[in-house]
Amino acid sequence: MGNQEFVQGCGYCGKQIAKCDPGDLVVGRYGDCTGEVDNGCFPTDPPQNDIACGFCGTQNRTCNNSCRWVTTSCTGEQPLTAVRCVAGSTRNTNEGCSSPSTGRTHVCQDRSAGDQRCTWTAPPSNQCAALPSFLVAPAALEGTASRYIPLADQVNRLRPNYGCTTSGASLRSAVTEIRNPVASEITVSVYDTAGATDLVMASYTTVPPTPTATSNGCVVFNDTCSAITGANSCLKDLKIPASGRLWIVTSYYDSNDVPKPYDLTVKRTK
Repeated sequence: MGNQEFVQGCGYCGKQIAKCDPGDLVVGRYGDCTGEVDNGCFPTDPPQNDIACGFCGTQNRTCNNSCRWVTTSCTGEQPLTAVRCVAGSTRNTNEGCSSPSTGRTHVCQDRSAGDQRCTWTAPPSNQCAALPSFLVAPAALEGTASRYIPLADQVNRLRPNYGCTTSGASLRSAVTEIRNPVASEITVSVYDTAGATDLVMASYTTVPPTPTATSNGCVVFNDTCSAITGANSCLKDLKIPASGRLWIVTSYYDSNDVPKPYDLTVKRTK
């Protein structure tokens, strides 16, 4: 009986282990729960039906015996067109605003009738306002949110580089905070707009240092993007903890890049 292990289930298909004390043959306390399924579920959880997905479609999901959600395909979506979007997505635009540092917000609508569902609303007229320096990641899978970054928001700072070091060059840069609005971890991709100046980007788990400091808190860097058509740079599979935040620094590649405004987009992928 000495050193015998006892295992019991816990959480989302995790396990706890206790050992028998060889001296008095008494089972000790069970340890921490380990091996749980990330974003898992309990097999006894009721099915979730009519979950919004894609272009105003719906899907269902059930929890299997491995504590993982099994999701059906998305059905009932609107036909794909150039103006189609995922309900709840937002994007900012400077169009129609006299000041380059202000903009208006488009919202992807889901309550209109027929083919107008999951299309961008016209932004309110004569309501140009200062643009926020943060983005709220979409709660819906495949949803997007975009921030318009004018020249006024681009300041010189040490440019991030490979390995999350700094290049030593002080170049036009912008910091964007991305917030997770839901009470569970999400995964996102971040990319710049088609037609933007040549950019690099880095992700931080803490507020980025001052423009002249080193890159403390940087976790990943990239200066290319082959996965998203038209984007100069992107970061994929970034995890944001429940109700948490991360920060993105976008910087010009070098001093020869032409200053211009651009959009930064976050897309929820998991």
